[in-house]
This record gives sequence, C-alpha cells and structure tokens, in this order.
Amino acid sequence: MKFEDFVQQHSVSITYAQWVRFRYVERQLLWERSVTSGMIADTFHVSKQQARKDIAEYSRITHNIHETAPGEKTRAFRPHGSFNPFFLGEDDLVWESTPTIIPPSSPNISPCFVLKRKVPVKALCSIQAAIEGSHLIRSIYASTRNPGGIERNLLPLKIVNAHGRFHLRAVDLDDNDLIKDFVVTRFLSEIRVQPEVIDKGVSDVDWDTLVPIRVVPNPINGSQFEALMERDYLLPKNHIMVRKAMLGYFLSENRLPVEEKADQISSEVHGRIYPLVAYFGNTEIPAYHFGFSGKYNVQDVRRVLEVNSSGVLN
Repeated sequence: MKFEDFVQQHSVSITYAQWVRFRYVERQLLWERSVTSGMIADTFHVSKQQARKDIAEYSRITHNIHETAPGEKTRAFRPHGSFNPFFLGEDDLVWESTPTIIPPSSPNISPCFVLKRKVPVKALCSIQAAIEGSHLIRSIYASTRNPGGIERNLLPLKIVNAHGRFHLRAVDLDDNDLIKDFVVTRFLSEIRVQPEVIDKGVSDVDWDTLVPIRVVPNPINGSQFEALMERDYLLPKNHIMVRKAMLGYFLSENRLPVEEKADQISSEVHGRIYPLVAYFGNTEIPAYHFGFSGKYNVQDVRRVLEVNSSGVLN
C-alpha cells in the first residue's frame, strides 16, 4: 500500500515519516509480539522522546496495544487480543511461494517471476492471541474433502511457516482431540477467539521429538553427479535436526522424496526429479518413512536411535 492510497482511504492526519514508523510498529506487534520506544529510536534514528510520542499516537489512533509492565524502566507494549493491523495493507505482507534470493539491481541479472501467496493477517492475529491466552478458536474451515467448509473448534498450539504459507498446528476438538495441521488461508469465516481458558495439558510428542536427517546427493546418479551437487548445494556435514511434526514440510520444501511411491519410478526419472535424498540418521531408511504419511512413529524414532548405524526397522 502506498501512503497516498492510505490517506485517501482513512481520515487520519499523519506525516509520511509517521506512517512508515507506525507500519514498523505493526510489523513488530504482528511477528515479534512486542515493541519499545528504543526499537523505534534505533531503527529510524529518532530521539526516544519522539519514539515515545509515536507509540502514544499509534495507541490513540488504533487502540491496538497495551503496556506489559507499567512503571518499569523499559516500557514494552504488546498487542491487544483484538489487534488487527491498521497501517499495513493486505498486499504489504505477501510471501513468495518459494524461497528466492533477490540479487542486487544489475542490468546483467534478470530474476524469474515467482508467484506470491496471501498472508492472512487478521487470522494470524487472532490465532496468536489464542495461543498466548490458551483460548479455543471457532471458524468455518475448508479442505479438499470439504471445500464448502465446516465449523471447527480448535485449540491452537503452534504456527508453522512452510511452502510460502502458514499452517496452524492445533488440537481438533471435533475429532477426538487429535493434533492436526490446518492451512490458515482456508479459514473461511472470521476466527472467533472464545473467552474461556482451555487447560488440556496437551502433550505434542511429534513436535517435541527431533529427528536426525542426513541429506546427500542421490546415489542413483553416480559419483560425478555427487561432486556436481556439492557445487550446487551447501550440504551440511552433520545431521539436520528436524521436528517430526515438520519433517513432511522439510522434505517437500527442499525437493526431497516425501513418500514411498517416489521410489517406485524408474532410476533415470528418480535421479532427475530428486538430485538429493534424505535418510534417517546414519541408516539407509528414507526420511519420508517418518514424515506425514510415513509408517514409523515417535516410538520407532527412539528405537532406531538406540540401535547401531546400520539398524533397520521391520
């Protein structure tokens, strides 16, 4: 959103410099969940007195923030439970659907166009408030199975950023309290944060379990290809520790085989589609067996870790 467009849409008398600082405040509140006058002063090279005036004026206009510890030397401000960005437009927070490196401006470099995904700002604000307060949320959610949407009662636990979009990890109270992942953009109605505090003592073992993953060049392609991949990728020398709950996202995000049927295609095609493959620790067990549709659970992870590097699960 441009400053001129904002001024036309809202009857707020502010300068361009204030508008820029207020947008910074809202980004801090949305992502970091806190802002101080010192942050504003350091970022924009203004006096702390001016920064304090900015926070006071922002609060007067939006009623979006409250002071966390009044009277303390360092005054921090957090978003209200009803926080919703006022100075940021929906097009200010779009995320590219794949990771990209934006090169410096150069007549010799032409970046490829990348599709962008929407960021459901209002939904994210409500979900984060619910997580911080242990509140239930209620909304109509659409899925490939129910594209028209059905009402869901969820207890939010975490928000995962993967594939250029946000996923909510939550307890599904409508399905035996199972922990599931939900795409945040697919909440069709306003997310209603319920007032009661829910204390279920949830134990998310898949989230708490770290899985050691070894990423290597696809051995199908031979030793010369292996050297080529080492030029293309900064392959870690040690295991990558990935939360089991996020392993499926990790594999997909990095173009690694995500399910068993990936190994059922011809060697030539497999090597071309998957230049890299992932294994569990020092074993030859494909990592996808521990992912979303994998056949191994947390107990299996622990069993493999207890055996030697050539251990195999039956």
